[in-house]
Amino acid sequence: MSQILSSKISTVRRKQATVSTLTGLTAAIGIFALILGAEMFLDWWLNFSMTIRVAFLAVNIAAVVWILLYAVFGPILYGSDDDEIALMVEDAEPAFRTRLIASIQLSRPDAVAASSSPALVRAMIAQAESLAGPMDFARVVKTDLLTRILIITLSILIVFGGAFAWAGQPARDLLRRAFLSNVPVPRNTRVLSITDNLLVARGDNVEIIALADGVVPSEDRPHQVNIKTSESKRKQDFEMSRVTLDATRLAQLEDAIQDSVKRGNRNAAEAKAVSDLLKSRGVDAAVFSATIENVQESFDYTVRLNDGESARSSFVKVLPRPVVKDINIKQQYPAYTRQPAQDRKLGDLAILEGSKLQMKVIASKPLRTPVAGDVKNNYIHLIGSDRNFPLAVDATNTSLLTGEIDIPAGTTGFSINLFDADQIESKDSAVYPIQLIPDKAPIVKIVQPNRKEVLLVRTGRLTVTFEALDDFGISKASLKYKVDEDAKGEQTIPLDLSSLNDANRRTLRGGYPWKLQDVPFTPTPEKPTLEGRTIEYWIEIEDNNAVAKAPGKGQSEHYMIRVGTEDEVKRGIQQRLAELGSNLRNTADSQEAEAARNQTIILDRQQPK
Repeated sequence: MSQILSSKISTVRRKQATVSTLTGLTAAIGIFALILGAEMFLDWWLNFSMTIRVAFLAVNIAAVVWILLYAVFGPILYGSDDDEIALMVEDAEPAFRTRLIASIQLSRPDAVAASSSPALVRAMIAQAESLAGPMDFARVVKTDLLTRILIITLSILIVFGGAFAWAGQPARDLLRRAFLSNVPVPRNTRVLSITDNLLVARGDNVEIIALADGVVPSEDRPHQVNIKTSESKRKQDFEMSRVTLDATRLAQLEDAIQDSVKRGNRNAAEAKAVSDLLKSRGVDAAVFSATIENVQESFDYTVRLNDGESARSSFVKVLPRPVVKDINIKQQYPAYTRQPAQDRKLGDLAILEGSKLQMKVIASKPLRTPVAGDVKNNYIHLIGSDRNFPLAVDATNTSLLTGEIDIPAGTTGFSINLFDADQIESKDSAVYPIQLIPDKAPIVKIVQPNRKEVLLVRTGRLTVTFEALDDFGISKASLKYKVDEDAKGEQTIPLDLSSLNDANRRTLRGGYPWKLQDVPFTPTPEKPTLEGRTIEYWIEIEDNNAVAKAPGKGQSEHYMIRVGTEDEVKRGIQQRLAELGSNLRNTADSQEAEAARNQTIILDRQQPK
């Protein structure tokens, strides 16, 4: 192509791209400002939800992108070619007739046929160059559309800027909302949620609390919380009333704000702003509340006070309380009993004092892993002794709790308190009775001698035989005695138990050959020897209870030994023999009389009637 014609064509192309780019950018700015302004006005009027604001922003961005692609990038990437520009120039300059388009097309390689005259083509191109030289090809690109769009866009920007400056802070808040901020729609009354998002147990009452800033709502204006349940999609309105504040109530509200942050239910910066405003207003703060009783399903809620509304919907998530599904109990006996662990049933918890209970508790849902220093841990509460014992959450199954607990004296039962992973606490836990059985004292009796009192000489010997029984084991046995009112008082002779066959020593039969001459006493002028004295004796058994303050002790009945002279003992023996002979005679007489009576009865029956 001719250099002159090529330069002229390029000038048109550059101006065409420039005008198209400016037109597209101006239109994009105008459309963006128009949609943004319309959204801000409608949002102020209708209080759009986040979904609608996202839709508006998406439409606005899509419109701008489409304009930029169509009016800016399209003409640059896919603009008019040389032939199209040549036709535009010929339409604007009739003097060219068809010389310009022909010169461009015939200048291309292999455009002239072999049978055609090259000289004629060169002459035509020369004529086209001579015509193009003084002409301004760029004027064929019209700027009327750019001018109109520029005027419209400037008008939109002037109106938008003026309204934005006049509105002040409300306009800035609406602009932030247009770009998806959670600031509330500017109103005379600004509503700040105190409770925000909540987790509650099914059946609990829920108190919704909000703080009013700006114009304080009067009593004749509607104050309400609007809820929409998650499952049934039911909508309800509840009236809100102003709360009378004092220092205690303010502290409770502050705790509620901080608790929602700890649970991760609200933004920390937003919570701090609400907390700071509440502290600055003190007891004069305009706080409103509504109580929703016995909630059964989750719901979203929005608070409306005066002309204000909370910036976003908050939710109340309703969860079932954790409950105990099953309990496995094993009794661990005190070590001294030498008893193996035993499975126990909930309805039969009569257990030996000093025992421990190994517990496995299965809950209805995953439970909270204990945190050091936190009171919201899973534990067993012992009734009667008023003690709490923590339960450990199983590492592989968070619905399983385990623990081993002591059962102090005074315990009459237990209950189980649970906290699930959402810190929902169990309620009205069942009480399982416990009966503590004390370790009984041993039982002992003397079987020999069989008389409560015997007469012996001071050199005599008496074998004391006894039997003893204990429920969990005997540890010690001793022969106890005292001589009259001797100054030595009560004396003890330990008995050897090493030969017992019973490893648990629950039963015992033993004897002790007692030589009276080994009995110590304090001689007196009236009784220089043991003769004339009385020895009171008994057997004492001690069990192996290592749990009680002192082992259990059992005593036999008290028996007597009267120490006499040899003559007294002989007379006693003779008297005893006489009594024995008399008893034998009486027995023989009774048997003879009974035999005679029986014979008479038999003869009477044999005689014929």
